[in-house]
Amino acid sequence: MLPDVTADTDLIDILNLDASAADTDDATSADADPADVAIAIDVEPDVATPVDERVHNGLMLYYSFEEGAGATARDRSALAPAIDLTIGGAVSWLDNPRGVRLSGGSLASGGGSAKLAERVAATGELTFEIWIKSTTVNQGQGSLSTARIFSISQAGSERNFTFGQNSGKLEIRFRTSAATNSGQPFWSINSAFDTSLTHYAVSYDGERIKLYINSMLVADDARTGNLASWDATLNVIIGDELGGGFPWAGNVNLVALYDRVLSAAEISRTLAPAPPDSPWVVPASLARLERVGGQIELAGGVDTFGAGAAHDLSQRAKGD
Repeated sequence: MLPDVTADTDLIDILNLDASAADTDDATSADADPADVAIAIDVEPDVATPVDERVHNGLMLYYSFEEGAGATARDRSALAPAIDLTIGGAVSWLDNPRGVRLSGGSLASGGGSAKLAERVAATGELTFEIWIKSTTVNQGQGSLSTARIFSISQAGSERNFTFGQNSGKLEIRFRTSAATNSGQPFWSINSAFDTSLTHYAVSYDGERIKLYINSMLVADDARTGNLASWDATLNVIIGDELGGGFPWAGNVNLVALYDRVLSAAEISRTLAPAPPDSPWVVPASLARLERVGGQIELAGGVDTFGAGAAHDLSQRAKGD
């Protein structure tokens, strides 16, 4: 069940105070009423304090790549201990928007992922969020060589979660009490990739798994099993597995993992800020999608939610 939208971020109204300075002699005279003494506050009217629009409630892993240089990407979630990632192989830093470019390399933790296993076991839910730009649609060849974008795994057969690309398909693998240690059966979404900067969010509540692309719900399927079997020793990895063999090429601008299901409204909030310094706009390939009841109206067809484990988005309207 999806929770109601939670007000996890306090929004502070900044009041422009127009304080008139009192005459110095009057304000400091012996017979002046203290209540009449005005305190002048100098407020810069044209400088706004930025408000963090992101969702923080339940956030247990967060990489925004603000470092911009060096060998480490920091976990900026508030949940301790931080799971920082070390760069290995062909990875370079990006600016505007900030992120990393993978050319077959990876960023990986070295101390497991105990805090993630503990939290999802307790809640039975998760939401994974990522901003990426794939170099090409044709990455990964066949079920045994899905290109890894994000994983909590070890080698190629032990995993808690994987978000990967297999040609144009998006492939989700995650461990539950009803799945294998490698995350089978997999969940595949056809034609879910292009080469534009795109926001993906995947949620699971123990009964259903949902995929949002640029905040639009594009797939919703039944999937059961609890998350109590996650292995706390597996490492967090962005890009190729530690043993190699499953490289992915593209840009990663933001990664987040929550210990609960985010509502559709919250997912829209995570989309709104975009990656830091991002010039993002709605990709032409998705700009003409419209929600019609329980369906997504496509150019030339309809993708009905819950119709099966594989959804085909290949009829998305392509921009000129």
